Amino acid sequence: MDQTLRTRQKRDFFLFILAGAFLGFYTGLYEPTFNNYLSDIFNIGEVARGALEFPRELPGFLVVFFMGLLIFYQMFA
Repeated sequence: MDQTLRTRQKRDFFLFILAGAFLGFYTGLYEPTFNNYLSDIFNIGEVARGALEFPRELPGFLVVFFMGLLIFYQMFA
């Protein structure tokens, strides 16, 4: 029983590492392609893309900021 559990854990860990490798490979292919697409088709530069992505990224940043603020408040209140 113990041997099958170890074998299963090794297999699961290997699949986890494999999934991470495929995710990195996908990101390495997708990001440059998307950047080139925006630049070539829509003539969007770095500043314009930053202005477009700012509203999309702002809620996530605010969540992290306020969670840190609340944790800090909880620790010292």
